[in-house]
Amino acid sequence: MSDGLKLISACIAECNPGALLKIPQDGWIEGPETRAMQYVAAHMKEYRVLPHVSTIQENTGVRMMAAREDVDYYIRAVLNRRANRIAKEHYKDLRSALEGTTSESIAQVREAALAIAEATRSVETGTSLLTMSDMATVLAERNQKLREAGTDLIGIPTGLLPMDEVTMGLQPADVISVIARTGLGKTIMMVLHARAAVAAGKRVLFITTEMSALQIILRYAAQAWGYSPSVLKSGKLSTKVERELLERMQDSGIQDKLLTHEAGFGTNTGKIESLVAEVQPDLLCIDGAYLIKPVGRAHSRVEAVATSSDEIKAISLVHKTATIASYQFNRGATNKGKDGGLEHVAMSDAIVNNSSIVYKLTQGPSDDPERSRQITSMKGRDGEDFDFAINWIFHPTMDLTIYQEDDIYGSRAPQREDGDGEEGHPDDDEELPRSDFMEEGLGI
Repeated sequence: MSDGLKLISACIAECNPGALLKIPQDGWIEGPETRAMQYVAAHMKEYRVLPHVSTIQENTGVRMMAAREDVDYYIRAVLNRRANRIAKEHYKDLRSALEGTTSESIAQVREAALAIAEATRSVETGTSLLTMSDMATVLAERNQKLREAGTDLIGIPTGLLPMDEVTMGLQPADVISVIARTGLGKTIMMVLHARAAVAAGKRVLFITTEMSALQIILRYAAQAWGYSPSVLKSGKLSTKVERELLERMQDSGIQDKLLTHEAGFGTNTGKIESLVAEVQPDLLCIDGAYLIKPVGRAHSRVEAVATSSDEIKAISLVHKTATIASYQFNRGATNKGKDGGLEHVAMSDAIVNNSSIVYKLTQGPSDDPERSRQITSMKGRDGEDFDFAINWIFHPTMDLTIYQEDDIYGSRAPQREDGDGEEGHPDDDEELPRSDFMEEGLGI
């Protein structure tokens, strides 16, 4: 019986493509297992989901086997099989080398022993125990990284200096939850975090549940390159500006750094994990995470959000990817969310429990509260606190810099001169207004 084919069937039954990544390439037996696995990999790359068992059989001729146990059982069985095979392959070399006393024979013993030890370690699916000596090495490497960087920022920049100063950046397996009432600007914040990561040379996978990929990219262009949001939205760009914008978007330096995915109705965490496994992003952004369905069963909307939150956390841990997800306040968060606490996060306590950092976005301190936003920590990875405001200005160009009481636009909107029409709309030969402040105060 083939444990490899049973593992594939179990992964399909549980919608768990990530489990297949735990098996090294040489863990599959040549023949039916490798043919089935190659087809699964090609199907996932094209369609982003695992194929049905019958589809594999029809396209490969491989007779699939039913899985009577869960995924973890078959992972261990396949890894045990691999370890046993590798041990047998090196046993003769090891026995022969042990009969010698030369330096060459000792080196052969070491090589064979290390190969067997590596195969045996791969069987362990849990987290290894770490001694104080192990952690001393980890600490020394971390301190060396800080010295070389010349900064306290050792993770992915958030795009906001006050946040970076206390969090030291986003770390692998972090889950950051952005909470706000509807219409306060969660998507804008997600794009801000994404562009800071891209500017730092990181790869970002941006999953959008409520907007199109184009809408996300237009917001990115407005923030990153200072184009007028209203002009980008209307499409009324001059030929010169449009050519410049397209050249920026096709720049090889950022070509594969920001990848977007439109999560259609019914998208679940299994599809997200298959994307993460393929793309291997440094940062995963899920805008509207409360709309993502879980792979696991759920009997209510609340249970579905809780289960998907658990699974998003698991994806971050398994793939060591920092994740930012946006959620909503419930109606108990009065005063447009300003009075909202952790108990007011909509749908589930699991969102808070699974998050390393939680912050809320509310109207800011400017005279016109729509022209600034307050960013307040609700939960810190290590108890960190931050509470600051940013400008929230979109005309003539976007300004999301740190808010100051005496900001020229901090308390009132810039006035349009009579007869000028809408701000930021260029004539055919007029260059689109752009902002020099986009690189200041955002930590990038």
